[in-house]
Amino acid sequence: MKNNYKVLTWKYDRYGYKVALIDRQISFCSYVVAWCFDPETIEWGQGHYFDDLDDARKYYRENY
Repeated sequence: MKNNYKVLTWKYDRYGYKVALIDRQISFCSYVVAWCFDPETIEWGQGHYFDDLDDARKYYRENY
């Protein structure tokens, strides 16, 4: 994986875009809910960044 990023899960949103929950495995804002995600390149258009995995999971679950 790119930069040792770990994709925890991903799915399509209601508009057909891929959204992923990613652990970037860094010390600051390690978790990202990434919109317009490309699983081949591990890149995304924009994201919401979190320090806490539970907060990232909650955001992912409630919004996608």
